[in-house]
Amino acid sequence: MGARSTFYSGTDKPFYTAPARLARSTTLPFIIVLAGHYEKNIDTLTVRKPSVLSLNLSANFGYRFSSKWHGGVNIDLIGFSLGSTSNAFLLSKGVISPDPEVKPAHFNLLLTGDNDYGSLNSEFFVKYKIAERW
Repeated sequence: MGARSTFYSGTDKPFYTAPARLARSTTLPFIIVLAGHYEKNIDTLTVRKPSVLSLNLSANFGYRFSSKWHGGVNIDLIGFSLGSTSNAFLLSKGVISPDPEVKPAHFNLLLTGDNDYGSLNSEFFVKYKIAERW
């Protein structure tokens, strides 16, 4: 277990969104990651000035292959976020609608795939130890 803090800020950022039950061929946890997409059901929310600061608890797993090689994965499980309110435009079924007040979800929870809620991160990595002090 560990913790991860992340910050994101941008301009005119498109976010692709739809409820998992509409965008995927299955919503079963873990299997959803391999499920097919229904592109026609996916909407685009373009946020003018998105910003979010997240603090999440994470699960961390690793394996040492040799004295110099190490690999692993980590994934956020649960946490909270703070962020500013911004205006945005929603593109849904070819219709653009303005939305004057969008903001990040304050609660983050890993539910797998499109079922996730909030701002979560994950990472696969490989490390190589160059020298004893590095």
